[in-house]
Amino acid sequence: ALGLNNSCGYGRAFVPNNGCASELGRRCSGEWVRGDRAACTRCALEANLSLCGRCPNPPCVPRSIERWCQGYHNFTTGVSCATAAGGPAVYEDNLFADFAVSKVQDHPSTATPLFVFFALHAAHTPLQAREDVLSQFDFIASRGDKPEHTRQVYATLISEADRVVARLVQAFKGRGLWNNTLHVFLSDNGGPSYLNGTSGANNYPLKGGKMSNWEGGIRVSSFVSGGFVPSARRGTMYRGLVAAFDFYAILVGLAGGNTSDPAAAEAQLPSVDALDLSASLFGLSGGVERTELVIGTQDASVQNVAGLLWVSPSPTGVPQLFKLLTGLVNQDAHSGPLSPNATENATLQFPPAPADEYTRNCTTQGCLFDVSTDIGERKDLVAEPDLAGVVAFMLARLRVARNSSLVRTAGTTDEGACVAAQARGGYWGPWLK
Repeated sequence: ALGLNNSCGYGRAFVPNNGCASELGRRCSGEWVRGDRAACTRCALEANLSLCGRCPNPPCVPRSIERWCQGYHNFTTGVSCATAAGGPAVYEDNLFADFAVSKVQDHPSTATPLFVFFALHAAHTPLQAREDVLSQFDFIASRGDKPEHTRQVYATLISEADRVVARLVQAFKGRGLWNNTLHVFLSDNGGPSYLNGTSGANNYPLKGGKMSNWEGGIRVSSFVSGGFVPSARRGTMYRGLVAAFDFYAILVGLAGGNTSDPAAAEAQLPSVDALDLSASLFGLSGGVERTELVIGTQDASVQNVAGLLWVSPSPTGVPQLFKLLTGLVNQDAHSGPLSPNATENATLQFPPAPADEYTRNCTTQGCLFDVSTDIGERKDLVAEPDLAGVVAFMLARLRVARNSSLVRTAGTTDEGACVAAQARGGYWGPWLK
């Protein structure tokens, strides 16, 4: 199995305080790399998914970081790209793409299973783009952009993601593996459209964006591809409800395993929320469908549960997808079809504040939307008399979700987590006995 996860968190970097520190600037698993390419590759991959690298003593220390050091452009938010060794560096996602492609090309045979997990960093801050790719989107600057050219740079980052995915697909095809491969592509959240468009993304026609529970924040692009997909399902759209974490159960099921965890059950922990939707996705008989999805929040006072998506049976045979949100919901604003524009929300309060003009108070009774027909969440239906039963049912389901929610309390740094991760070949997992 090959796991590449470079999306460990936000904000400050954590750099291993060891011999690699002078050559490598990174967050968690080599997210930002600079310096000698060979040293970067060695140190980043040896420390893959290990927050503290090789668990040095003392452990991690905050350090300034940057995404790349090639073709630096002053439109971006980065700092000087001078490296300690004075040599060239490489754009981060290309570094990891080189590694992933090499693993595919060196894979021994089509009879041996291969799992590749690649968490792209491209569509994320810092907004830094390669000069040669940035110029392909000059038309955005010419039609009107922020002084920092954030929309143009963001489009460049999406192009970088496209290029990496294309390289991986071609590697599987070139090795003769594509016809028996399931390729899954999805995002973890909507685009960052807050702060008056200065983050570069646009989620039109959806409301809000990343760090909000409107559709622009949680309804994301996703597709499955590859020769494993039945020919009858290619080019079609699955309109059911799917959560990102469902792919855990989907992939485990397709691999012949199951998601049961006797140790967790013995500790009286709930079973995983993931559903194996593979039969439904691929048009096979006997498939299960997801009928509800809990929407989370950082507010522990409501057990980290803020809302619910629920598929309602319909007498017409076409199910409705209702969405109920409670409490304060930020980024209550829409964007236009082109970005930046004058209608983008100008502020971001997180957690949301009642005084913020772009925050809606849905109270404990909730705001209700039929997102099967109103994806922009423009009409609140909570007061509609004929939907009172729907509201009551969904509020009851919210109470059930809150009663079973596991509220995490952040602990202190424990180097035992690093030791356990290294014993697994560089993967996070349980480490307390």
